[in-house]
Amino acid sequence: MVLKGYSINTIKTYYYFVLRLINYYRQNSISQINMFSASVINEYHQLMLGEKAYSFQTVNQSVNAIKLYYQGYLKREFELQDVIRPKTGRQLPKVWNKEEMRKILKTSDYYKEFKPKEYLFLGQFGGKYSATSAGNVLSKAYRKERRTQTRWITLITT
Repeated sequence: MVLKGYSINTIKTYYYFVLRLINYYRQNSISQINMFSASVINEYHQLMLGEKAYSFQTVNQSVNAIKLYYQGYLKREFELQDVIRPKTGRQLPKVWNKEEMRKILKTSDYYKEFKPKEYLFLGQFGGKYSATSAGNVLSKAYRKERRTQTRWITLITT
């Protein structure tokens, strides 16, 4: 993997997922595991999704790791095309209500200092921010507001 240019984080992640597969089927010998069919691998990933502890993206990483193990390391050409990737669920964007927006804007020094007139967030060279940039600014302010709120709750309860 190093020779193919994989990052150290990818190597660690793939190692984790292959080791997880081996540990999950620890009642089987490594020779048996090495002979698993695509249907066994698919069942394994369905179980991961069923545990609800793993996202679709995480299971896709596991699919990548296990395919690389079987194809790259074992040089096994089993029905790789039959290993199913879970479809990623579409995540709806976070929508803040008016009260949350008020708190976010109150927390942000930006609004008080610049008093924007046409757009809430101006880009570096004027004009409006992109939707992504504006979302990032609001998310950062939201996390800051939540930390402030948590600190007050901690002070009150102690």
